[in-house]
Amino acid sequence: MKKPLILSAVLCSLLILAPGITSAATDWILDICPGVLMVHPKGDDFSVQGSGQKETVSQASTYPSAALGMAVEFPEGYFDLKAGVGMIVNSRFNALSLFAQTGLSLEVNPGFLMGPHVGYALYMNPTWWGDGDVSFSDTGGVMGGLHVLLGDKMLYYFSLDYYLMEFDVDKAEGGWTASPNQLDLSGLGVAFGGQF
Repeated sequence: MKKPLILSAVLCSLLILAPGITSAATDWILDICPGVLMVHPKGDDFSVQGSGQKETVSQASTYPSAALGMAVEFPEGYFDLKAGVGMIVNSRFNALSLFAQTGLSLEVNPGFLMGPHVGYALYMNPTWWGDGDVSFSDTGGVMGGLHVLLGDKMLYYFSLDYYLMEFDVDKAEGGWTASPNQLDLSGLGVAFGGQF
């Protein structure tokens, strides 16, 4: 269900831009986002218990990332396709991510662009940092939001996104239990960084 949604968004973007792409210039782009502050409204619903202890995640995480891609320029701005890597870091939990993202950046004024973006991420090797002996399955999730780019040669990047991020508990051992059987880290994220 999620993958068709992403493919549909990419196809629609390509159809909208198709008239200008044939004569458009292309260029490589590199996004570096040292910090994404994510808020998880349902994060504290999950707990790991055992040996008289109770462990929970914090309701905020950071998500540094880097992505490389291609931008297709047209008179009103550019369309891009990127692939990247990131790491979700929480007080009790972390996971590596590989993601693909597409976006549309429209020039509002010289040096000021804004537009929507959407992506799909594969979250791998999710790890519980606490004392609890619990493991999680790899998962995938969609994200989408709006971004603003400021500058000329180097662009300062800011975005507001919603992430769908749910990790199923694979197993709990050593007298530990996890409740419920899914860690839901979905929520809003605010990103800042640079585009080169």
